[in-house]
Amino acid sequence: MKKIFFFLILNCVYCIVNCALAQNTWTQKASFSGAARRSAIGFAIGNNGYMGTGYNGNFYDDLWQYDPTNDVWTQMASFAGTARFSAVAFVLGTNAYIGTGYDVNNNFNTSDFWKYDSQLNSWSQIANMPSGQERRYACAFTAKGKGYVGTGVGTAGYLNDLWEYTAGTNTWTQRANLPGAPRYECVAFNIGDYGYIGCGAYAGTIYSDFYEYQPQGDVWVQRANYPGAGGDAAAGFALEVTGYIGTGSTQGTYPVDFYEWNQYDDTWSAKANFPAAGRAFGTGFSILGKGYMGMGEATGYFNDWWEYTPDSIFSSVKNNTEGEEKPTVFVNHHTLFIRYADEIKEFVEIVLYDMSGKRVMLVQSEFSNPKSEMSANVGALVPGLYVYSIEGKKNFSSGKIIVTE
Repeated sequence: MKKIFFFLILNCVYCIVNCALAQNTWTQKASFSGAARRSAIGFAIGNNGYMGTGYNGNFYDDLWQYDPTNDVWTQMASFAGTARFSAVAFVLGTNAYIGTGYDVNNNFNTSDFWKYDSQLNSWSQIANMPSGQERRYACAFTAKGKGYVGTGVGTAGYLNDLWEYTAGTNTWTQRANLPGAPRYECVAFNIGDYGYIGCGAYAGTIYSDFYEYQPQGDVWVQRANYPGAGGDAAAGFALEVTGYIGTGSTQGTYPVDFYEWNQYDDTWSAKANFPAAGRAFGTGFSILGKGYMGMGEATGYFNDWWEYTPDSIFSSVKNNTEGEEKPTVFVNHHTLFIRYADEIKEFVEIVLYDMSGKRVMLVQSEFSNPKSEMSANVGALVPGLYVYSIEGKKNFSSGKIIVTE
């Protein structure tokens, strides 16, 4: 039987843990094994990343797997559609879905979509995007078990629409439009159940606005604007509760600034600059708690590859605000209880992190009963030290728990 002991936050211990894990550094890794290029697709499945398609004067249909543990690139089965660039990719389970873009046959805007089965290393065609929805320079993300494709430029011009793909029925459904201006060359990623789209350009205008898509209500919420310079054709990725955007173009220069967005408090903070030459149309993804960026174009094409080690994820866990009530946390029969002495009525998120910074549990609950108490089953946790965060509009708290057998 596991027992959980509650420890009040000891600021000195918290600082030691946080400082020991803090990194905010870039490390050069093995260069991409294919040809240097721009506008490639990138995605991650399990413990591996994938990169493919793109353009450098030639059109590409190759696909390569990146193993971050051994820092090795391996060529996989080529994309089954026509060679192209500015396609999009999203992941559902162990499958990736790739489509749209500008292809080798000079089809500026395409709508075909293909599924890559990473376990079988094979491709199969799925439903095209609906008639009239062909496009290039779109963006894509995954949220709540469905894929989403939006923005870009099509036959009718620049777009701000959003389309949802359901794998079980192999169908596309239009959802609420991005509330910002039509655009292309955006950055997109997901954090938890939400998708995010930001930046991009339209007819010489570069955007810095940033939006959260909530699929459960088909609702967009505007978040804090991206503060970086290169909002056109920037690259990005997400790690747990933070998103990252950097590089890109001002349509005249190629900045190397790099920023982190915190989902908890909707703030951006400057991080270590991208260490190589500035570029647009680079590619990024994240694996095992680290981010990866590279490729792209400036005065030439790139095939370099860089690993970003973030600050500890614990840096985003807030200390209890002075004067606010701190809850009692205890366990009974593999159930973690969180209880406030005074009645509160608020929706909160409770997150547990292991000491590598990986989120191991997320619970969303409404404190509305007279005891202001919630519970969660923690029987699956392995013994060790964990950090928790409790966050609502009025109540913020964090601390440590130790799980023992």
